[in-house]
Amino acid sequence: MTPPRLGAEDNAFTLDGRRIFLYDGELHYFRVRPELWRPGLERLKAAGMNAVSTYLPWVWHEPEEGRFDFTGETRPGRDLKRFLEECRAVGLSVMARPGPLIYAEFDGLGLPLWLGDRYPETVVVRRDGRREQGAFFWSHSLGQPVYRAKVRAW
Repeated sequence: MTPPRLGAEDNAFTLDGRRIFLYDGELHYFRVRPELWRPGLERLKAAGMNAVSTYLPWVWHEPEEGRFDFTGETRPGRDLKRFLEECRAVGLSVMARPGPLIYAEFDGLGLPLWLGDRYPETVVVRRDGRREQGAFFWSHSLGQPVYRAKVRAW
């Protein structure tokens, strides 16, 4: 079965070519135990929502450089495939927001910390020569070529 196709036309969203108003609730699957995904999604549906919105955190799905987990291999809560299947089973469209920055109280603001640790050239340099780092994140230069390449890979 092909998933419905979301689009936009004449200042309106469309789903499979039909105009639709999206009533969208937020559920961050990475904050909720997988066994609670279905009940949470069912509550959104019961509240009149026809879509669910969620971030897809880079820091969550690539905890080590080059090692992606979208199936729950390293942690059950990383099973994005299962979460999307639960959304489909409940009848909710998904508004996915893959970042790279997500500002969801994640260390790194959604960016993996290994990015600044391994690629210091991507980090903003202050006037005094120090690299810009907060308590739980690096500040990256968004136009820096290595940074952009890593984001494209994500």
